[in-house]
Amino acid sequence: HRQRYYLWFPIILLVLAIGFSRLYLNAHWFTDILGGMLLGSASVMLTTLSWRRYTSPAISMLQLLIVAGLLVMATWPMVYYKD
Repeated sequence: HRQRYYLWFPIILLVLAIGFSRLYLNAHWFTDILGGMLLGSASVMLTTLSWRRYTSPAISMLQLLIVAGLLVMATWPMVYYKD
């Protein structure tokens, strides 16, 4: 399991550095970056839960629905509230 930490740590640092650079360069608002990170996190969680359910059906459908609901809630403002 230790090898997974060595893989995830640089990935998380890269994501945070890209988000910070977008703020520093005034390319995006903070809420845009936060929404993108929430959307990405929800997508990863949904994909992971779906894969685990596929390989071992111990994960309930309720868990998948909760993550899917969080994904919809994270994307709702980006889709329906435009300037």
